[in-house]
Amino acid sequence: MNNSNFNPNEEIEAMKKEGVIVKNTAEAIQGAKDIIAEQISDEPRYRKYTKDMIYKTGIITSSVKKKNPDEDGIYEMYYDYNEKVQYIASHRILAMNRAEKEKVLNVSITIDEEKFENYIYNGVMRKRESNLNDFIMICVKDAFKRLIYPSVEREVRSELTEKAQEQALKVFSINLEKLLLQAPLKDRYVLGVDPAFRTGCKLAAIDPTGKVLDINKVFITLPKADYTKDEKILLSMIQKYRIEIIAIGNGTASRETESFIAEFIKKNALNLQYVIVSEAGASVYSASAIAKEEFPTYQVEERSAVSIARRLQDPLAELVKIEPKAISVGQYQHDMNQKKLTEQLDFVVEKVVNQVGVNINTASPSLLQYVSGLSMTLAKNIVKYREENGKFTSRDQIKKVHKLGDKTYELAVGFLRILSGNERFDETKKTKGYALDWFLQQKIEENADYDALFIFDADNIVHPDFLKRMNDAYISGYNVAQGFRDCKNPKDSWISSCYSLFYFIQNFFFSQARTNIGLSASINGTGFMVAKSVIKKYGFDTITLTEDIEFSLKNIAKGRKLGWAT
Repeated sequence: MNNSNFNPNEEIEAMKKEGVIVKNTAEAIQGAKDIIAEQISDEPRYRKYTKDMIYKTGIITSSVKKKNPDEDGIYEMYYDYNEKVQYIASHRILAMNRAEKEKVLNVSITIDEEKFENYIYNGVMRKRESNLNDFIMICVKDAFKRLIYPSVEREVRSELTEKAQEQALKVFSINLEKLLLQAPLKDRYVLGVDPAFRTGCKLAAIDPTGKVLDINKVFITLPKADYTKDEKILLSMIQKYRIEIIAIGNGTASRETESFIAEFIKKNALNLQYVIVSEAGASVYSASAIAKEEFPTYQVEERSAVSIARRLQDPLAELVKIEPKAISVGQYQHDMNQKKLTEQLDFVVEKVVNQVGVNINTASPSLLQYVSGLSMTLAKNIVKYREENGKFTSRDQIKKVHKLGDKTYELAVGFLRILSGNERFDETKKTKGYALDWFLQQKIEENADYDALFIFDADNIVHPDFLKRMNDAYISGYNVAQGFRDCKNPKDSWISSCYSLFYFIQNFFFSQARTNIGLSASINGTGFMVAKSVIKKYGFDTITLTEDIEFSLKNIAKGRKLGWAT
């Protein structure tokens, strides 16, 4: 580079003699420039610098194309828009991407090119002087504009899009989870209404399990002289199927339908309510393979009316049938990676099912298949059994479902809820005392080969002599006895230290002291014994949140002394 006697023509002649084919000086020089530019662009540090500085100083810019299909001005705010790359929000990235895809906008990242070129030039020259400085700068500019920058710009935009999609998926997950966890409307007969003008409002009456009872149609949204026929159809369905609530879809003609229904209820003095239900995705579901399989003889609009009714009854069971992008609870779902979107839906549904379980008497096959151990075939068999035999009232009935074996039952039963059934499913009985009473009664019925039961918390560590000491207390005549309690990690934190101190006081200043003077000890939460005879005669009869204190007092009131085992 420092050779001041460099002559391009002489070099070309030398190249020709060596067998290198070049037509003229210009071609040879251009070839040299290309080689140098490629060598510069292959240097990782220049690409890293460019990428880092784009994130720090780059400005993403959008401009409208002269000929564009955006007649409604949906993307008008982006017609002449710019914002720093490091601050731009994810939804704006997705909006620009969509507009660019629809050929409405030109989108690019603008930078101070001179600053980048100078950095690269200084890196190449390393402060060396040369009569080829201008030549090298030309190569640097070519390397940057033709090779480095376009590649890095694509990479940055790709990363911005990927991060925006991840954020959109996160928003989708949060919104979907909230939607799925809406409280179901239990044990109600529902009339679903899919509003429309010209084709009429479709009606679907369903029972508390989601089974379709009847389908019909009324024309109540268009002005006409007489609505008598339509009113008769509505009144007949309401009375025949004991309808308690009407679910109206919020789509086209929803307001007109609501106005008519409200006046109709008032006119006939009916004791029922109506509610507006989101029908986002209902039309997509109605035309889907799942809907056709479930209701092969129904029209699309009739399936939609059923879906609207079921959404009110059990949102979780119905919404899982719908294609993710049609649910409309996220950002730019149609532009997302549909595989990732579907995977996210599956994850959210499985998470929700694990959190709350599913009501086996209303859950659809599409929802039941997410339960541990169940396939779509078994899910359909559960629904078929339910439709043929009525609601499940006990878990033993689940074992009667076709092809559902013991292992599958073991995996699935923990997530299958039977509300208001014959077992321990009274919704008014929710305390630990009720749960213990039900469980202990079951154990007594299953196995009679023991004299007493022990109650522990799941994380307890039991002393090797615990059973022997308790057995001694039982032999001594105690039918209820409390064991010595201590803390396994007293020095871990001030909380565990306080617990340890509390147990010490409970052990020595209460139970031990009372036992020494011939009084009863007390049951305090875990590590206690109850004779089978006591449970069999009285049960674990408690209703308060402090079931241990209540159980102690009830036994003392019956004249039973409570023992203390150390």
